[in-house]
Amino acid sequence: MEIGGRIAELRNKQDLSQRELARRLGKSPSYINRIEKGEKIPNLKLIQQIASILDED
Repeated sequence: MEIGGRIAELRNKQDLSQRELARRLGKSPSYINRIEKGEKIPNLKLIQQIASILDED
């Protein structure tokens, strides 16, 4: 699975909208959508921020 698909899976599992994830990251919802579709690859810093928000622990 591509990273965008995994982000979408974890986000949906937590019942978190793209809009809310984008708000927490300071990004636009359309940018999150493009990441989840595999059109954009987030840099390492953004991946770490997403991981922190979507942490399942």
